[in-house]
Amino acid sequence: MIPRTVRLLRDFKEDKRISMDVYADYLSKGIKKYPSGEYNVSEYTPTIPKSFRLIPNNTLKMRLLRYYSYPSQIQGFKQDIFHIIEHGYAHLLAGKSINDKAIVTAHDLIPMLQWKGLINGLIPGKQPMGSIYSLNRLEKARKIIAISESTKNDLVKLLGLNPNKIEVIYYGVGEEFFKKENKTKEELRHRLELPSIDTKLILITGEVLYKNHKTCLEVMEIVEEKYHKPVKMVKLGSDYAEWNKLEKNSNLKNNIIQIDYLDLPGVADLYNCVDILLFPSLYEGFGRPPLEAMACGLPVVCSNAASLPEIVSDSGLMSDPEDAFKLSEQVLAVLNNKELRNSLIQKGYKNSERFSWRDNIEKTIALYNKVLDQDSNKTKKIVFFQRKFPFYGSIELNFSELRNYLSPDYNMRVLKSRYISQGIFKRLYNVFQAYFYQSDINHVTGDVHFLAYLMKKNKTILTIHDCGPVIHSKGIRRVIYKFFWFTLPSMTVNAITVNSEKTKKELMGIINYPEDKIYVISHCIKSTFLEGGNISSKIQSTYNGEKIKLIQIGTSENKNLDRICLAIKDMNCSLEIVGKLNAHQVETLRKNNIDYTNSSGLTEGELINKYLQADILIFVSTYEGLGVPVLEAQALGIPVVTSNISPMSETSGGAAILVDPYDIDQISRAIYKIIEDDDHRKKMISAGLENVKKYHPKIMANSFEEVYKEIN
Repeated sequence: MIPRTVRLLRDFKEDKRISMDVYADYLSKGIKKYPSGEYNVSEYTPTIPKSFRLIPNNTLKMRLLRYYSYPSQIQGFKQDIFHIIEHGYAHLLAGKSINDKAIVTAHDLIPMLQWKGLINGLIPGKQPMGSIYSLNRLEKARKIIAISESTKNDLVKLLGLNPNKIEVIYYGVGEEFFKKENKTKEELRHRLELPSIDTKLILITGEVLYKNHKTCLEVMEIVEEKYHKPVKMVKLGSDYAEWNKLEKNSNLKNNIIQIDYLDLPGVADLYNCVDILLFPSLYEGFGRPPLEAMACGLPVVCSNAASLPEIVSDSGLMSDPEDAFKLSEQVLAVLNNKELRNSLIQKGYKNSERFSWRDNIEKTIALYNKVLDQDSNKTKKIVFFQRKFPFYGSIELNFSELRNYLSPDYNMRVLKSRYISQGIFKRLYNVFQAYFYQSDINHVTGDVHFLAYLMKKNKTILTIHDCGPVIHSKGIRRVIYKFFWFTLPSMTVNAITVNSEKTKKELMGIINYPEDKIYVISHCIKSTFLEGGNISSKIQSTYNGEKIKLIQIGTSENKNLDRICLAIKDMNCSLEIVGKLNAHQVETLRKNNIDYTNSSGLTEGELINKYLQADILIFVSTYEGLGVPVLEAQALGIPVVTSNISPMSETSGGAAILVDPYDIDQISRAIYKIIEDDDHRKKMISAGLENVKKYHPKIMANSFEEVYKEIN
């Protein structure tokens, strides 16, 4: 068999990205040594043309080299696979010579995360235009390697990338990193010109701000105060402006030992002769130093940020990266407790064995094969257009889950409107923004139907979640909603999807649109709900006269809170209400002496916890497009009382007590039925768990793919 060819496209050496060089070196060496000999590997490191050497401004020069010169240097290259070893060079994917042949490794999205203020402890930075330019082309890759699940999640959340195109392949631990039994700690310290073993040494690493050296210094001040033996800090990594300021303003008793640079064997020697690695990083895409230290038998105290819990597991002591007091306690515990220290060392050895470069190379080659063996038909790009919202609502949650199950044949992007849908001018801006971001398939995901006004009809679909704005309005308001939210958008789209048959019937009564182009595709249930909670404990529990905890989702008029208050006013119960309450509702709750708590704008995890603390969901809405809370509660093993009207009667799948939402006595009797009849409650929970299987996101994603194929 003729070996296939792969070319690694490396960074400019002048970028001085040591970690990227290490990654590329291991990758190249590993593929060359791989036993099967499937691939001939070559590397390309971009060069600086003579004409560029005359540019005096180094920042400008490197930008021109990266974004203009490098793409021109690889024109005409021919290989079976191109592997761009860093996402910061994903702009190379714009070149025709590597189209549909490229894999990119994404390491972290720190510049973008910092710009958006998503790294606690870091002041939001400027918009990283170069990074955004490159990352916006990442979707063109045939496959993307993420170095951790944390990085994969960032790629999906921040860039809207198709998670099925992303493979998590961890770094390995280099063969240089091991416990050096043949060298004493004293010998190694002497070689590195460090103090004798009478002095405890705490190692910190890095030369960038997110390594959180501010906290490192605060920790060291506390340790110096509380540890009554010689102790010093060693910093591996060059000085930088912020570090110099931090060090100058610190109150350390002992000077910090500075080591600007060591090669990998030298770093291993350092790990072998110090006493603790302190690594309270604010963010890591992977975090190699803790693993390397563990492989050398060095205990680790680190932060619990980003990927570190995933990588370090229980083999290090972790804390909030800004909690200097807790981190210092952990450092002191390692220094003072020999049993704890030895336990961490043994756990560290075992943990570091999970990460090998052999495993990395095997998985990388398997990915090369997968790309070459798959049909390389042109990949379609879907843009999901969504509203700007103060938090992730049910629409956004639904489509974020669906995207996890779409075929890797689709590239994806999520475009959130610039403005909240209020006022004519803000809405018009959002319409024009959507127009300029059109692609192969445009999916307006709901609540902002007017974004479809200027889109290409044959490439656009619209999801309508309910017809409430028209059904529940009158006069001129009804006319405006009907025309601008339903009639006009329907004239500019190729297909419409709705949540239920009820919504489809209502829609057909509002607009004149071909029935066969309206597809019923229900909301899905997020996997976090399907996997959440201890269902067996819910089934086995009995109430035995305890105070019952009810939960109500939503506070709009159709959610029927006034009647719920009347139905439960004499019960021994408490009511959790999720959603913002108005003054009238607060007064109604007070009048009826309801024991209630209220929350709104919850994260998904917080909402799940609210459900799990409840005994019964009361969802007797008078109008819904589907009734998602019914399914969420069923997935978590919560018995449900809901309305006997469509679509809730169909959504609940025979696994809820159905009541007339206008009949207060019926609502009350249904709650008592669940409280008093254990057998009935257990059957409801089991039937609910079976019902939600029909709403698995994979099923719904397949249905949407069929629609996407129809309009192409």
